[in-house]
Amino acid sequence: MKLQLTCIINGFLNCSYYIQERIEKEKIDYIKGLLKITFPLVFQNVIAETVGTTKLSKILEELLEEDNVSNDSFIMFMYVFLYSDLKLPKFIDVISRFVKGTQSRDLLTLSVFKLFFYYQFGHVNPSQENEVVTLIADSIIRIKKLNKLVKGRIISAIRDQNFNPKKILLGR
Repeated sequence: MKLQLTCIINGFLNCSYYIQERIEKEKIDYIKGLLKITFPLVFQNVIAETVGTTKLSKILEELLEEDNVSNDSFIMFMYVFLYSDLKLPKFIDVISRFVKGTQSRDLLTLSVFKLFFYYQFGHVNPSQENEVVTLIADSIIRIKKLNKLVKGRIISAIRDQNFNPKKILLGR
């Protein structure tokens, strides 16, 4: 009896330790995921606010030219969305070219969050909203490897404000 009770207590303690360790790992993974999304976005805002718009726009236009396209997708992400944050000419076209060209699901995820922010907070004018919503839907389809037939439902959810990118992309 005493041996059985000891085994039960030890089993409970081991189970408790395992559960706590798993919860800690999930918290760390969640924080890493959150940082992966927020750090680049915060960094872009700091750059956009501290460097003069005229100087920055000229530099970004040169960097985004077809001939100067970098092989580093993260750097291109930063350039594209800095350019877009400044609302420079044809910024939607620049985003579209990036989104269609990148193979990184992480960068597509970041792009969805950025585009959703633009859509929700009036960064784009009404004539650009369709393009932004379409880019969001196309990106989600690529990230989640969904059938293109769901595109209409994704677009409807975004427009009806039943869309939560965090829940869809991060499962939270």
